[in-house]
Amino acid sequence: MRITVHIENASDEIAHRLLDLLAEHPGALTTDSLDPTWTEDRALRLLRELPTRAATLLRLAAAGGGWVDAEQLRTADGKGLQGHTAAITQALKRGVRNGWWPEATVKPVEAVYNSDVAGPQRALGFQLADDEVTTAFRAAVTRFDAEGSQEQ
Repeated sequence: MRITVHIENASDEIAHRLLDLLAEHPGALTTDSLDPTWTEDRALRLLRELPTRAATLLRLAAAGGGWVDAEQLRTADGKGLQGHTAAITQALKRGVRNGWWPEATVKPVEAVYNSDVAGPQRALGFQLADDEVTTAFRAAVTRFDAEGSQEQ
Protein backbone atom coordinates (compact mmCIF):
# COMPACT_ATOMS: atom_id res chain seq x y z
CA MET A 1 0.00 0.00 0.00
CA ARG A 2 1.22 3.50 -0.80
CA ILE A 3 -0.49 6.68 0.37
CA THR A 4 0.49 10.09 -0.95
CA VAL A 5 -0.91 13.18 0.74
CA HIS A 6 -0.83 16.69 -0.64
CA ILE A 7 -2.17 19.21 1.87
CA GLU A 8 -3.16 22.71 0.79
CA ASN A 9 -4.71 25.55 2.76
CA ALA A 10 -5.05 23.51 5.94
CA SER A 11 -4.05 24.73 9.37
CA ASP A 12 -0.79 23.39 10.75
CA GLU A 13 -2.74 21.53 13.43
CA ILE A 14 -4.90 19.66 10.90
CA ALA A 15 -1.93 18.88 8.67
CA HIS A 16 0.16 17.54 11.56
CA ARG A 17 -2.71 15.51 13.02
CA LEU A 18 -3.26 13.92 9.62
CA LEU A 19 0.43 13.15 9.28
CA ASP A 20 0.47 11.66 12.78
CA LEU A 21 -2.34 9.34 11.73
CA LEU A 22 -0.57 8.37 8.52
CA ALA A 23 2.68 7.83 10.42
CA GLU A 24 1.07 4.78 12.00
CA HIS A 25 1.80 3.15 8.61
CA PRO A 26 5.31 4.51 7.90
CA GLY A 27 6.05 2.28 4.92
CA ALA A 28 3.01 3.63 3.13
CA LEU A 29 3.70 7.34 3.60
CA THR A 30 5.83 9.49 1.35
CA THR A 31 6.91 12.83 2.76
CA ASP A 32 8.67 14.10 -0.35
CA SER A 33 6.36 17.07 -0.84
CA LEU A 34 6.34 18.19 2.80
CA ASP A 35 7.94 21.45 3.80
CA PRO A 36 11.20 20.51 5.57
CA THR A 37 11.08 23.56 7.87
CA TRP A 38 11.37 22.97 11.59
CA THR A 39 8.04 23.82 13.20
CA GLU A 40 7.14 23.98 16.86
CA ASP A 41 5.26 20.66 16.53
CA ARG A 42 8.20 18.91 14.86
CA ALA A 43 10.62 20.30 17.43
CA LEU A 44 8.34 19.11 20.24
CA ARG A 45 8.16 15.63 18.73
CA LEU A 46 11.95 15.51 18.47
CA LEU A 47 12.36 16.61 22.10
CA ARG A 48 10.01 13.83 23.18
CA GLU A 49 12.06 11.26 21.24
CA LEU A 50 15.43 12.19 22.69
CA PRO A 51 17.26 10.95 25.77
CA THR A 52 17.73 13.61 28.44
CA ARG A 53 21.30 14.58 27.50
CA ALA A 54 20.45 15.24 23.85
CA ALA A 55 17.24 17.09 24.74
CA THR A 56 19.23 19.23 27.19
CA LEU A 57 21.58 20.29 24.39
CA LEU A 58 18.61 21.52 22.31
CA ARG A 59 16.93 23.14 25.33
CA LEU A 60 20.06 25.09 26.28
CA ALA A 61 20.75 26.12 22.69
CA ALA A 62 17.19 27.40 22.29
CA ALA A 63 17.42 29.30 25.59
CA GLY A 64 20.79 30.72 24.54
CA GLY A 65 19.47 32.29 21.34
CA GLY A 66 20.71 29.42 19.19
CA TRP A 67 24.04 28.78 20.93
CA VAL A 68 25.21 26.68 23.85
CA ASP A 69 28.81 26.64 25.02
CA ALA A 70 30.26 23.14 25.16
CA GLU A 71 31.47 23.68 28.73
CA GLN A 72 27.84 23.86 29.89
CA LEU A 73 27.39 20.27 28.70
CA ARG A 74 30.64 18.68 29.80
CA THR A 75 30.62 16.36 32.77
CA ALA A 76 32.75 16.89 35.87
CA ASP A 77 35.65 15.00 34.26
CA GLY A 78 35.77 17.52 31.38
CA LYS A 79 34.61 14.99 28.81
CA GLY A 80 31.05 13.85 28.39
CA LEU A 81 29.99 15.32 25.05
CA GLN A 82 29.84 11.95 23.34
CA GLY A 83 26.32 10.97 22.42
CA HIS A 84 24.61 14.33 22.41
CA THR A 85 24.39 14.77 18.64
CA ALA A 86 24.41 11.06 17.79
CA ALA A 87 21.08 10.64 19.57
CA ILE A 88 19.67 13.59 17.62
CA THR A 89 20.86 12.08 14.33
CA GLN A 90 19.23 8.74 15.16
CA ALA A 91 15.95 10.42 16.16
CA LEU A 92 15.97 12.39 12.89
CA LYS A 93 16.35 9.17 10.90
CA ARG A 94 13.56 7.57 12.92
CA GLY A 95 11.37 10.59 12.21
CA VAL A 96 11.90 10.23 8.46
CA ARG A 97 11.07 6.51 8.63
CA ASN A 98 7.91 7.25 10.60
CA GLY A 99 6.82 10.14 8.38
CA TRP A 100 7.13 12.81 11.08
CA TRP A 101 9.23 15.06 8.82
CA PRO A 102 10.67 14.79 5.31
CA GLU A 103 14.17 13.55 4.58
CA ALA A 104 15.16 17.08 3.51
CA THR A 105 14.69 18.36 7.07
CA VAL A 106 18.02 19.75 8.25
CA LYS A 107 19.69 18.64 11.44
CA PRO A 108 18.67 21.34 13.91
CA VAL A 109 22.04 21.63 15.65
CA GLU A 110 25.71 21.24 14.74
CA ALA A 111 28.89 21.15 16.77
CA VAL A 112 31.15 24.16 16.23
CA TYR A 113 34.93 23.77 16.20
CA ASN A 114 37.85 26.17 15.96
CA SER A 115 38.46 26.48 12.21
CA ASP A 116 42.07 27.53 12.84
CA VAL A 117 42.94 24.14 14.34
CA ALA A 118 43.58 21.20 12.03
CA GLY A 119 43.02 17.80 13.54
CA PRO A 120 41.15 16.47 16.54
CA GLN A 121 39.81 19.00 19.01
CA ARG A 122 37.06 19.61 21.50
CA ALA A 123 33.86 21.28 20.33
CA LEU A 124 33.58 24.94 21.28
CA GLY A 125 29.82 24.72 21.40
CA PHE A 126 26.66 23.87 19.52
CA GLN A 127 24.73 26.13 17.16
CA LEU A 128 21.12 25.78 16.07
CA ALA A 129 20.73 25.91 12.29
CA ASP A 130 19.14 29.38 12.07
CA ASP A 131 16.75 31.84 13.74
CA GLU A 132 13.65 29.92 12.58
CA VAL A 133 14.96 26.73 14.17
CA THR A 134 15.77 28.63 17.37
CA THR A 135 12.25 30.07 17.48
CA ALA A 136 10.65 26.67 16.83
CA PHE A 137 12.69 24.95 19.56
CA ARG A 138 12.18 27.76 22.07
CA ALA A 139 8.40 27.42 21.63
CA ALA A 140 8.62 23.61 21.75
CA VAL A 141 10.61 23.71 25.01
CA THR A 142 7.93 25.95 26.54
CA ARG A 143 5.22 23.47 25.54
CA PHE A 144 7.30 20.49 26.68
CA ASP A 145 7.83 22.09 30.09
CA ALA A 146 4.13 22.94 30.38
CA GLU A 147 3.19 19.33 29.61
CA GLY A 148 5.63 18.10 32.25
CA SER A 149 4.27 20.42 34.92
CA GLN A 150 0.70 19.27 34.18
CA GLU A 151 1.69 15.64 34.75
CA GLN A 152 2.96 16.37 38.27
